[in-house]
Amino acid sequence: MKKRFKLLIPEKAEKEITFMLFNINNIDELINKRKEYYYNSIRNGNREYLKSLKIESNTMEDIIGKIDEDYRIKRYIQFKELIIEFIKDISNNNEIDYIYNEIFTDKYINKYSEKNIGDKFKFSVQQIKEMDMLLKWIIYNRAISKGIYKKEVTNE
Repeated sequence: MKKRFKLLIPEKAEKEITFMLFNINNIDELINKRKEYYYNSIRNGNREYLKSLKIESNTMEDIIGKIDEDYRIKRYIQFKELIIEFIKDISNNNEIDYIYNEIFTDKYINKYSEKNIGDKFKFSVQQIKEMDMLLKWIIYNRAISKGIYKKEVTNE
């Protein structure tokens, strides 16, 4: 009997990776919405400008600084680069990468259900879920190596 092993990804990281994968084509839009949020908070009247000389306010200079330091924007950019690099790596023509690339594309780009993907490749839904988890696990480990996540140690 084959012994199965479990790939461990912290729940929070798995949720974030899943979100980024499903939104890979919308990341630029998410960044722009976040920037728009800051731009909408600009108050650049004379009184605000004079106030900003003494304290932090919402002048254009402050907003640009906030955008440059925004955690979400940085996170979106990091994941976009990571996922694009991952896609290039699995876009090879060897047989194993081809299947994983197709599963990735069908699930996260074309938004097909796991059942439809399983029917296409003659795999069970459980096998598709396991392959999907492997894809996420690879991305998670690449994210660790790029400093996006810190490695968590567990004793199980």
